[in-house]
Amino acid sequence: MAGEGTLFQKKTNSKWYWLISTGWDPTLKGGKGGYGREWIDLETTDKKQAIENKKKTLGQMENKGGRYDKPTDKTVGEWLDFWLNEVIKPKYNEEEGSSTYDFYEYIIRVHIKPKIGSILLKKLSPEDIQKFFNQKRVEKKLSKKKDDKGNYIPSNDPLSKRTIHGIEGVLSMALIKAVGMRKIPDNPMAGIDRIDYTRPQVKYMTTEQVADFLGKIRFDPWYFAYLTTLGTGVRLSELAALKWDDVDLANKQMRIDEGRVEVNTYAEEGPKTKLITKDPKSEKGNRTIPLPNDVVAGLKKWREIQIKERWEWENKRLKEEQETEAKPWKKPKRMFKRLEYFQSGYVFTKPDGYPPRPDRLSKHFLELVREHGYEGLTFHKQRHSYVTMLLETEKVDWKTIQENLGDATFQVVTDTYAHIPAALKKKSVENLNGFSEKKAN
Repeated sequence: MAGEGTLFQKKTNSKWYWLISTGWDPTLKGGKGGYGREWIDLETTDKKQAIENKKKTLGQMENKGGRYDKPTDKTVGEWLDFWLNEVIKPKYNEEEGSSTYDFYEYIIRVHIKPKIGSILLKKLSPEDIQKFFNQKRVEKKLSKKKDDKGNYIPSNDPLSKRTIHGIEGVLSMALIKAVGMRKIPDNPMAGIDRIDYTRPQVKYMTTEQVADFLGKIRFDPWYFAYLTTLGTGVRLSELAALKWDDVDLANKQMRIDEGRVEVNTYAEEGPKTKLITKDPKSEKGNRTIPLPNDVVAGLKKWREIQIKERWEWENKRLKEEQETEAKPWKKPKRMFKRLEYFQSGYVFTKPDGYPPRPDRLSKHFLELVREHGYEGLTFHKQRHSYVTMLLETEKVDWKTIQENLGDATFQVVTDTYAHIPAALKKKSVENLNGFSEKKAN
């Protein structure tokens, strides 16, 4: 920056501009060189405000060693689209998709763009953001009911703190990147008070409750799937991707090295979602889990059932083909249109050999817990019950729990499972009884 420049007011729009010299530039005038100039729009027709805006811009330039970065003319919505598709999306395999990308896209499309998407990014103020967050904190979440136009109708419940926390996080990341890429001089969200969000206390079942629940669902078609996850702590995606090649019943262990999830396709035509198999999010996700005897026995029994189902399916199919040959005019039954039992290799399959959709396992589990008095539990919270059972044994350390769960960091585990029941704490203290009278060996 060669100097503090000169203020000019244009007659065409009455706006004030700041003309500064950018120093000698050898590329100007066909390579002969010359002093470059920069017209800085001070975004006002008032001279006093122009002087204040000039001082602010000058301070920003001094913090950058005299460099002037022209703010972008993109709107907040346009910048969010760029950030989502050019910054976030390349981090994931486009062919596979990503639940994280899906979440960011949903937050931007449903919550941020309709409210502040039309504002120019360079004019987005802390006041705009504060008002936006204040609106979200009293806004009602959408119900599953639709109006005559197909729009979801607001419910009587406010948005959850978790949703608002997600909105704040997505907007913050996008604005930080805008500053980093020199699209705006500073982050208008920097001074905003964000919602006080803490993880809700995890819900879980004790060992006795797990036994009670499993006893009540013993004849459910997916009993062995829920037995396995309660006895190993595997995630829904990991259970859905588990294959028999990964299970070593002789040595009582199983290998986890991939997950099966449903992601959005964002296709204008055709299926809106698809199932994919992908690697774990972190190296810790690739792991070998020891199997308790209950799970080993359960998987052996399930394997027998699965073999029987295949035999019954193929026999029914053969019978249907024979009847079709004898009576060509008779249409084959709908459920036996597939030529043969599907040998997928997956551990948990439907009677025809095809694996169920992960969301089906999750929704069915919700139906069971509501039916049998364990309202509030979800499929994912079975991991909390698994950890609780391990802690109740008093023979497992936190590091082992982290390795079994496949969580990326030790801190995540201790923060998430800081819910050790008071009964366990009391029991652990009782183990100290008599410590002052114990003799050294």
